[in-house]
Amino acid sequence: MVGAITLADVCFIILISLLTCFTCSMITLRLGRLFLSRMQAVPYDRLNMAILVFLILLLVAFSGINGVIIASLCTVIGLCCDRLGVKKMYMMGFLMLPTILYFSGLSVPMLLVLGM
Repeated sequence: MVGAITLADVCFIILISLLTCFTCSMITLRLGRLFLSRMQAVPYDRLNMAILVFLILLLVAFSGINGVIIASLCTVIGLCCDRLGVKKMYMMGFLMLPTILYFSGLSVPMLLVLGM
C-alpha cells in the first residue's frame, strides 16, 4: 500500500516518535505530581482491600472457583516460604520447572525418566 519507504519517511517517523515521547513524558510528570499529592490522602488499608476484592473478582470471572482455590493455595505457599525463611527464588523454581516442562511437551518423557 505504501510502496518504497524513503529516507524522508524514516526521518518523519523518527521525528513523530520523539515528539510523542516528549509529550508523554511531560504529561506523565505532571500527572505523577498530581497523583502523588492525591494518594497521600488515601487510606492504604481500604486501598489494599479494594485491590484484593478486585483481584478475587477477576479470578472468579476468568477462571471460576478453581482459580480462587489455586490462588489461595499459592498464597499459602508464599506465606509459608516467608515464615520459614526460605528464599522465594526457590519457590519460583519449584513452581516454574513443572510449568515449563508441561507446556514444552516434555512432562511425559520426564515422568518416564523419573519412573513415575
